[in-house]
Amino acid sequence: MELLLTRLGVVLVALSLLPWLVVLGAPIALGASARAAAWSGGAAIIAEVLFWIGVALLGKPVWSAVKEQGWRKVPSALWQRFLGREVESSARTSRSSQ
Repeated sequence: MELLLTRLGVVLVALSLLPWLVVLGAPIALGASARAAAWSGGAAIIAEVLFWIGVALLGKPVWSAVKEQGWRKVPSALWQRFLGREVESSARTSRSSQ
């Protein structure tokens, strides 16, 4: 069950990138209008909701890795969780090497 929630979380985080394309494309496709602004605003809200639900489903191990190692390590941590592997934090790695 945990692996399913993890994979769902990774998919939601990845899907949160698609609405940002709407934010970029709406003014081009619809012109500078109130309709384009509405589409862009709605897409931005949907993107944020998808992202934070995905982060919540991924759980504390990934969030701890993000806080310890920085946002640059997020893709590898997400991929490890998607494959069902544990995400190792730098604190655990340094303790185990001593």
